[in-house]
Amino acid sequence: MSNYCATVLAGLGDGLLRLATRLSSEHKLGEVLIEVAACGVCRTDLHVADGDLKDLKQPIFPGYEIVGRVAAMGEGVEEFQAGGRVEVPWLGYTCGICGFCRDGRENLCPSAQFIGYQTDGGYAEYCLVDQ
Repeated sequence: MSNYCATVLAGLGDGLLRLATRLSSEHKLGEVLIEVAACGVCRTDLHVADGDLKDLKQPIFPGYEIVGRVAAMGEGVEEFQAGGRVEVPWLGYTCGICGFCRDGRENLCPSAQFIGYQTDGGYAEYCLVDQ
């Protein structure tokens, strides 16, 4: 896979999405490349499109609540198999070592990253996520 289609937020706060060609990047240690089958539309996606959330990654490919299949995996990924069906939630990354993570409250992790907000999301043919 060298290129794929994705929907990018055209400008902060304008709510316009446009189709773009995305150059694939190599998956890194612990990353999983998902071939997206479906991606929900949630109120949070609308907040992203409207520019209501601060610290938005720009440009951003919105969308979370992703369902798809594992297309490829980076080194160190052992929990998944190529072709396996997966879902991708809003919370895309945590450090795993802070008190919140150790206490099972990963959503409060100060290093948390969220899909479709701080990392590219599922309004695309493919989505690269942390395992």
